[in-house]
Amino acid sequence: MHTTNIHLSNVVGATGARIQALLALALKDICKHGEYKHQTMSYLFDAAVCEQPKQGIEHPLKLTARAAFTPWMDDIWDRHTFDKQDANYYWHGYRDVCFRVQAYINEDPKLREMYP
Repeated sequence: MHTTNIHLSNVVGATGARIQALLALALKDICKHGEYKHQTMSYLFDAAVCEQPKQGIEHPLKLTARAAFTPWMDDIWDRHTFDKQDANYYWHGYRDVCFRVQAYINEDPKLREMYP
């Protein structure tokens, strides 16, 4: 289980948008080109459940065994996918995050090169 301080919501500042864009590009690389592209899984948990492994209360694998796989990690960077999804498909404000991340990438020439 990997945790970050990246908050995927509309409640971010300018720095947060850049970090979200970099995360989306990293996820794209993992999903499309990475050595582990067929071995990566994404899940959604509420905040209380996420605290359990961080505090040593529950093993992360036990949590994923009881959770349903959600391919948000594959979809957040793919405009052809998130463009067709409902605004709150995975979480409240999901599609707004996707559009904001893509807009940020489009405005930065270096990031745009990584996001053909």
